[in-house]
Amino acid sequence: MKIRNGFVSNSSSSSFVIIGKSVEFPKKYRSGIYCIGRDLNDGDDVFKLTKYMHKLVNSKSFLKDKKDFFDKVQFIEGFYHDEYIHEFKFDKSKFPDGYTLYSGECDYNSTKDLEKFIDLYLDDINQYVK
Repeated sequence: MKIRNGFVSNSSSSSFVIIGKSVEFPKKYRSGIYCIGRDLNDGDDVFKLTKYMHKLVNSKSFLKDKKDFFDKVQFIEGFYHDEYIHEFKFDKSKFPDGYTLYSGECDYNSTKDLEKFIDLYLDDINQYVK
């Protein structure tokens, strides 16, 4: 029989920290854009914006109303940390100009790929498939 000492959790979320600045959705794709999206059951949907997600959002047929998507998602340009953040100490005076600390709980079922992105943020996938 194994006995485990220490912290044990069956939580379906983890803490996250993004050091960055809030930005508008970029007209041209660039890496380093993180998204804090809708609240899932055990935390926020936190994910990195990919080229494919960016292209889909910029497509003319994206959603009936793009404003609906932009109201659900905050875009942050910066750096993401998701493990052992309780061990980090942040000196905000050393952050680049305009950068701040965003933190919260990230649901383990957060967007990891285009399929999940479509599932969570697009009204009807049929309008995007030709």
